Amino acid sequence: MIFEHLNEVIADFTISLDYDSIIQPEIYEIGVSKIPNLYFNYKHNLGERIRPGVLKIEKKEYEEIKLDVCNKLLFENEFVDNLVVKGTNSLNELENTIEIMNHTNISKIDRDLFNKLIQQMTDVSAMTSFNWLIPLEQMKYSFLLSLGPEAGIETFLRIATPDVLPHYSLLELKTLELAKEFFSGYSIDLEYYKDYYGCLFDFGIRDSQMENDDIILDKITRVFDECNKDVGEIDKRIDSINFTKKLSIDNKNRSIRNILRKISGGTLGNSQASELLQYSRMLEFINEEEERRHILQMRFQRIMKKLLEHYKFNIENTTIDEIESGL
Repeated sequence: MIFEHLNEVIADFTISLDYDSIIQPEIYEIGVSKIPNLYFNYKHNLGERIRPGVLKIEKKEYEEIKLDVCNKLLFENEFVDNLVVKGTNSLNELENTIEIMNHTNISKIDRDLFNKLIQQMTDVSAMTSFNWLIPLEQMKYSFLLSLGPEAGIETFLRIATPDVLPHYSLLELKTLELAKEFFSGYSIDLEYYKDYYGCLFDFGIRDSQMENDDIILDKITRVFDECNKDVGEIDKRIDSINFTKKLSIDNKNRSIRNILRKISGGTLGNSQASELLQYSRMLEFINEEEERRHILQMRFQRIMKKLLEHYKFNIENTTIDEIESGL
């Protein structure tokens, strides 16, 4: 949560988050300190840590960043392009490192690999700042002005649709697929399921119910029973989730094609066209990024939990630096 005072801004994630480990607000706090690097490639960190999860920022610097980011996003295509590329690369790098760590024995994870993971996770967490720095209202107004109230708001909302499934839908899909495999007579890998999907059940670092073998097996048995013990019925539920997602993506792509048709037909002027395409790219990215970040963060937190348990650290109070010192 961001608190703006007369001369300073306090980013206090120990208040705004429902967490069971100090690592969670700490990741957000470090991420916010990396805002200058995310947007401008500056090497210095923003603000001063008060304690893990809480950052104090000079109001003048904060306001300058807000204004600069807003203006560049609204008026500089190259800035948007660079930000999207940089953000996408950060997400991909984090995803790759999580993959490496999930295939590494927990006792073999060394300080270098741990620090790489923390660096990449906090780089990605810097994009949480999209929630308060992106000028969404100005972008929405541009859609309404250029396309009309009804078509404008419809296009704005459709373009904001991410290609990736939200974490709760991904969990549902992968649980259905697990049930299908199990009741089709195939072996299932519960550790893999927990590392990538069971951990998506809730935001905590402690085990969720879908990281418990007995509960997972009970869940997929109930799914099988609900589907009248028919694997074909499970398939229909899987197809329904995939169809709904495909439909939303098709609607988004149709909206983008509609903008392009208006450009080619001369309905939109060059400046309007450039503006809408620029905003569309940013809207697509920030919503895609948010869903991917949530998924990757929950997978990251499962790795943190394994480390905390392996080295017998206290889950609630152990900080990132303390884990590093113990490796």
